[in-house]
Amino acid sequence: MFLNYNILFFCIGCIIGWGAFALPGVLFLDLGFLNSIIGLLLGALLIIIIATNYFKLSQIFPQTGGEFLYTLHFFGRKHGFICGWFLVLAYLCIIPLNLTALSLLFDHLQFDYIQNNVLYYINNKPIYLNNIVLSLLILTLVLYINLKGVKIALYIQNILTAVIFISILFCIVGMSSSEISWKNLISYVLNQDINLESILKIVAISPWLYIGFDCAVQIIQDVKHKNFHVFNKLVCASIIIGCFIYILVLTIAAFSYPYLYFKNTIWVVGQGVENYFGFYGLLILSLGVFCAIVSGVNGFFIATCKVIYSLSENNIISKQFTRTNQHNSPILICFFVAGISAILPFFGREYLLYVVDMSSIGIIVSFLYISLINFKFFYSSFIDKTRSLISLVLSSIFLFLLLFPNSPAALKYPSLIMLILWVFLGIIFLKIRKM
Repeated sequence: MFLNYNILFFCIGCIIGWGAFALPGVLFLDLGFLNSIIGLLLGALLIIIIATNYFKLSQIFPQTGGEFLYTLHFFGRKHGFICGWFLVLAYLCIIPLNLTALSLLFDHLQFDYIQNNVLYYINNKPIYLNNIVLSLLILTLVLYINLKGVKIALYIQNILTAVIFISILFCIVGMSSSEISWKNLISYVLNQDINLESILKIVAISPWLYIGFDCAVQIIQDVKHKNFHVFNKLVCASIIIGCFIYILVLTIAAFSYPYLYFKNTIWVVGQGVENYFGFYGLLILSLGVFCAIVSGVNGFFIATCKVIYSLSENNIISKQFTRTNQHNSPILICFFVAGISAILPFFGREYLLYVVDMSSIGIIVSFLYISLINFKFFYSSFIDKTRSLISLVLSSIFLFLLLFPNSPAALKYPSLIMLILWVFLGIIFLKIRKM
């Protein structure tokens, strides 16, 4: 049973981050309360279809490496490297994104001392010393936890995820008892029409919303889960619960303010909870948000280390990276991931968002490879073949939406430039390894 909690809580902790608490105010309510719920549910369903492609592969290869390892086995070293290269990008970029969200949380709590001591400006945007110090402190804590071994890291992840649940349930139960809350929510239903374009805008970002379920295959060797039928159900459950949490936080936002009034607030969820419960209620919510941020850092730190370890273990990168300490933690990889994650916050959150947008390509590339493997090599029944084909088409559509200029999820030019640079670096690295 504890193994089941490990997998489920690990994935949920990766899926739910700062975005779950910020998106209701900056995107979801604007697109429509019902439109967003439909989009979240539809997006979760499509991601579950893609997730089913992992089931057979995780049973055949119950080792660290996940998508990279599967691609390496079925398509060879070059394709294995491509998949692993983009997968590292996808996981690694989310670590500093969550780290920099801590300063946003403290800013909303009106801890003014955080926004002091300007170090420098990038494109007229101030970079604060206190923000960087805060990010590095949390990163150092996560590094220390992971150096103590994956079992400790997973145990911490369980606690963090449990606190996220408790804080959200406290807010939703308390606010749902108020008649004003329901009047506020109904105002969105009455004044916003069901709109297909708005729904599709939510669906288009589904790979980013639900990234984290796939991290389960990275820890499968550590948890030693023998019942793969249960393992598969837990992966799907993490997507469903992640979707449910998104909807709960969206409901808290809709409870907080009547239609259109939410546009006058900076953080709808936080300010709404403070209006209902006072500052101590906001602190309870903020504790949950803090745990969501740290669980995102911890979860993707684990996943990134696992992918790099598998790359090293299979001679794609230097074997030196497989060196472990007395707790069986890959010490060089942990410091490498921490080092890269520590650099990015110095560029500011605005530029980091471009990197993260670009990294969405990474997870979709892995989706494409997994879908193609299932479609080409596993066809035990017509249903399996059809499901793999649907997954392949969905992954291709998600990739198209990111690269097509006029799509709702299109990458901005800085992200495209960074993507080209990442591909170029990968080509150079591959050429060097062949020499």
